Amino acid sequence: MPPHIEVDLKLCTGCRTCEQVCVFAHEGVFGPVRARIHVLRRDVLTFEAKVCTHCAEAYCVAACPTGALARRGKKTVFDAELCTGCGACVQVCDLLFWDEEREQPLICDLCARCVRRCPEKAIRVVK
Repeated sequence: MPPHIEVDLKLCTGCRTCEQVCVFAHEGVFGPVRARIHVLRRDVLTFEAKVCTHCAEAYCVAACPTGALARRGKKTVFDAELCTGCGACVQVCDLLFWDEEREQPLICDLCARCVRRCPEKAIRVVK
């Protein structure tokens, strides 16, 4: 499996610090809308984390008609200049998120800031 972010849901408290850190690191603002990682509450104490796994199948890459999403080594990378905003990538993968304002996908770039800032140490980079 390629390097990716993994969340231990037994340790995750659903505080969503990872989302805030992600948005601030990439956008310079706070607010979860443009986060590349999302923590969803499924029950009172049950959470689900969604973040790109940079999977080998890379259905998002195959779906992208312009090459805006591509594989570079074991990572999936995004080139905003090539993106036409068709949304095909997010239609085939629920681990990518859509930026409505910019009309482009939001994909984890493995910066690992969420890993360093998680108060519960529930997030790690798997290599």
